[in-house]
Amino acid sequence: MKNAFLTINLLDLELIEKVHDASLSILEEMGIMIDSEKVHNILKTKGVESVLIDRKRGKTFWRIKFRKDIIAEALETAPKTITLAGKIPKYDLHLDGKGIKRSVYFGTVGGAPMIHDLETGERRASTLEDLRNCARLVDILEDIDYFHVMLMPSDVPTPVVDLYRWKTSFENISKHSMTAAAYDTRNLPFLIEMAACVSGGEDKLRRRPIFSATECPVAPLYFGERAVENIVDLAKAGLPVIIYSEPFAGASSPVTLAGTLVVTNSEVLAGVAITQIINPGSPVIYGSVSTMMDLRTGNISFGAPETGLFNAATTAMARFYGLPNLTAGGRTDSKVPDCQAGFEKQSNVLLAALSGANLNNMAGLLESCYTASLSQLVMDDEIIKRTKRLLKGFSLDNDKLAVDLIKEVGPGGQYLGNEHTLHHMLDECLVPNISNKGSYEDWKKKGALSLEQVAQLKAKELLRANKSPTLEEEKIKELGKIIQHAEKMHGVK
Repeated sequence: MKNAFLTINLLDLELIEKVHDASLSILEEMGIMIDSEKVHNILKTKGVESVLIDRKRGKTFWRIKFRKDIIAEALETAPKTITLAGKIPKYDLHLDGKGIKRSVYFGTVGGAPMIHDLETGERRASTLEDLRNCARLVDILEDIDYFHVMLMPSDVPTPVVDLYRWKTSFENISKHSMTAAAYDTRNLPFLIEMAACVSGGEDKLRRRPIFSATECPVAPLYFGERAVENIVDLAKAGLPVIIYSEPFAGASSPVTLAGTLVVTNSEVLAGVAITQIINPGSPVIYGSVSTMMDLRTGNISFGAPETGLFNAATTAMARFYGLPNLTAGGRTDSKVPDCQAGFEKQSNVLLAALSGANLNNMAGLLESCYTASLSQLVMDDEIIKRTKRLLKGFSLDNDKLAVDLIKEVGPGGQYLGNEHTLHHMLDECLVPNISNKGSYEDWKKKGALSLEQVAQLKAKELLRANKSPTLEEEKIKELGKIIQHAEKMHGVK
């Protein structure tokens, strides 16, 4: 018998087709802007229309227009299922463009320059050691499924900071890793070499990609040189790229949710088309972290309820195309791990998850993704645990209906200690990791700790228990040598 599931379908077919047609109109009549001569020349030879629009500051800008048949062909060849591999198969993420329940996963958010010190609570610039601790903690937290490299460490050379971030992730986590591929396109071959070293060769890496790259257009509809060249080179290599559209409604896209949805969808379709023009069948993921501008401050507002609506709407578009997708999941604008962080994260990730979004980046960051917190990371693992329980729904098979048992126990009876209860309780009832479900007196006896304090202690406990790298020493040394070669290229001393 089928389970009873909660599901959300925000857009019906008529609305989806309206957004799709609007996106096709924009891409065919106006197009996107790029400033990469390399990519322009490749697309031109493939029959894509381009128009020179400007030359300034030593750069040339083109308008790239995509005919409807080019978009249709790209959507035909783009894979509908993708496996993002962990270093060990039990952490593999099997993404299905249909959005089936067992294909919904949750991960961290990446790129924060700041962190709350676990000991002092001080907000300070993050370091490579902080990133190492984030990776080690995610590796052991049971409900976080993948690692979006969380920090931008301040204590490594800027020209190769991207490679140090990848190296730290590969060394300390067994789950799948993702983040921007390379902040300097010259570093991309070094990243691929590092990942191949970890995987045992480039062929094995392509078969089981242990990393995926988030490449961001600049809203509205501008693919900068670095991003578009990384997209092209990753597609050539047959490695997964996430078209990570992130318009900011009211600033870099229309203030209306519908207008921002069209900008998002147009950017993603353009990115998908580029990957498939370069290498038909190369893995590409529909990514959206669309959100709102806060009307009072002008700041980005990841915790806005509209972000949850974008999660559901962009997932509906991805399902229409049959493409695996990524959303903003549950993020927060709160500056500390507090009630605001909790309700913003839970409500928005729930909308994404119930819509069937494949990848949901949400855990560990505060302050509109500017600051990381290890305590929040532990708390978000609990939020994800709750969300997974809601996704599971419940079974209505005969054993679960328990009609014979109800008749046997009768009015006024009780079910504690019953064999049926013992058999099913762990499957039916969520057992939280850090939430307090006991009495007030018991809570007082244990120190009357806030949830943040409990999470802080839990983070310290888990870090003490997980000190060893997940990668062999020989490979760690090889990754170091690869970075040395990159540093030499950049002239880093």
